Order: sequence, then C-alpha cells, then structure tokens
Amino acid sequence: VFLAGHPHPSRASIEAGYAAMNLLKKCGSEDVVWVLISGGGSALFELPVPGIELDDLLETNALLLHSGLSIQEVNTVRGALSQVKAGGLARMAHPARVVSLIISDVIGDPLGSIASGPTVLSPDRCNSARQLLMDKDLWPRLPKRVRAVLNQTRPPRVKTRRPTNKLIGGNQ
Repeated sequence: VFLAGHPHPSRASIEAGYAAMNLLKKCGSEDVVWVLISGGGSALFELPVPGIELDDLLETNALLLHSGLSIQEVNTVRGALSQVKAGGLARMAHPARVVSLIISDVIGDPLGSIASGPTVLSPDRCNSARQLLMDKDLWPRLPKRVRAVLNQTRPPRVKTRRPTNKLIGGNQ
C-alpha cells in the first residue's frame, strides 16, 4: 500500500510506480496481471521518464490543471512524461496477459483518459504533447527538463500483447 498524493503526484506515487515495474519484471507469458483502475490514478501512480524529477511533474501538473486544457489534452502531456501512463503499465507487463477492470470518473468514459490509461496502448505522445503545449502557449512556462525530454527523439515502442480493458463503472 502506498499513501500517494492527489491531485498531484508525490514521492509515494513514484515509489508505487517503481514497485509495479519491479513486480512486472518477473512476469512471464503464462502470467495474467489483473489491474484495477479508477479515477485519480494519474496522480496516485507514476513513474516519470528518465530526466524528469518529481518537482518537474508537480510544476507541470499544476500548470496543466490551471490551463483550461481538456482532460484528454492534459493526459496527452502526462502520457509523454510517464513510463506507466498511455499503456506504459501494459508494456511493462509484457509478455504477460493484462486484464484491467476500470471505473471511470471522466465524462464519456474514454479508457485512455481514466487514470491516464496505464493499460490502454497508445502511440508515443511526445510529439503531440510538444505541439499541443506550443499551440496553447504553455511551452515557455514548462520546467527546463520537461522541455528537454519532450524535444528528445525516442526509439519506437516495442510491440506488446494487447490488454483487455473492461469498463465496469462510470458516471452513468
């Protein structure tokens, strides 16, 4: 159990991310990883990409939450800065089978937006996050390390087994 932060990530949020990564390294192709996801997971569970520190996440998250961006736009940026969001958790579990049970707090229940979609595979969001932040005039207000990471070229993502994502509850 990690008593992590919300609506902003905390040191415990990152500890939870490392704990999950270390556990998932032990998974094989015959394993099934059950994941329970609910709103709030974006802050409660985090593992930043190399080069990003907790202070960078806090500053960026505060900027995003007060910017007027939609939750989908906020999650585009969050996903670009995280190893667990935007399907990152499912990629860490490879080659195991991943089954997620999801409770939505997002209008319309888009699975990739609930807790920033840790088991919803999506393309690398780095380019789209950078362009969004430039278009919304937020780029110069970002921490220097965040801009540096978003300007890096990343290797292509390794193919992974498609997770099963099941919405079991929402606002309706």
